[in-house]
Amino acid sequence: MTDSTQTSTTLAPSAPLIEFFEDQKLNHLGLTGSSLHACVDYDETLVPKRGLDALLGKLPLGSSAPVSMDIDLYCLVFDRQHQLLEQIWYGNLRNDSASIRHKGDALIGAQCFEDSLISQEEIWIRPNELDEQCHQLVFVMASYHNQPLRLANKGIATFRDNEYNIAHRIELSQLDKKTCAIIAWQLTRDGGDFRLSAPLAALDGYQSKNSGNLATVVKDWLKSHQQRWAADVSS
Repeated sequence: MTDSTQTSTTLAPSAPLIEFFEDQKLNHLGLTGSSLHACVDYDETLVPKRGLDALLGKLPLGSSAPVSMDIDLYCLVFDRQHQLLEQIWYGNLRNDSASIRHKGDALIGAQCFEDSLISQEEIWIRPNELDEQCHQLVFVMASYHNQPLRLANKGIATFRDNEYNIAHRIELSQLDKKTCAIIAWQLTRDGGDFRLSAPLAALDGYQSKNSGNLATVVKDWLKSHQQRWAADVSS
């Protein structure tokens, strides 16, 4: 489902109506569990095809029927120099040390009450088991069919621990109407702890099916974000 095709991608802030989240250390957020969980929950959502999928649907053997929304969750791990160490996603379900695990790819949202009891996409992290080289963990949420994330029926993304203490929550309906992919959360090593932030940086123009360049896009964002932060501190 992936290739290395490069796409023109720009970064933009998401909808201004989303509540501001001040970055904090994990031990200040009341996360007392042994693991951290980045989760996406949503009910099955039929959406019209877009772009190339819509064009192919018009061919004689194609289908113009709506498709079920498919939201994917990625975790990209970088060192202090913004070099990619690992990428955990549905194509690579765990890192070498198994300290980060993807629970598997859900192609559609919850279809019944039983389905809604578990997250459609979920990544587990055991921060105490991460290698010392792991400095930044960036979590990206993207619609595989490049549909706006806000269309997901009852769409909620949460960052919590295994004891269900929630540090941050995103209602997908509040995202910008054009946002199909977003940097949802960022964990940055801070002394003996990690600091959680919620950038909510939209990846405008990013195509989930051409996710080979995701690491490059996120790396560019990390560099730009660090430069802006340094400028703010010096001013």
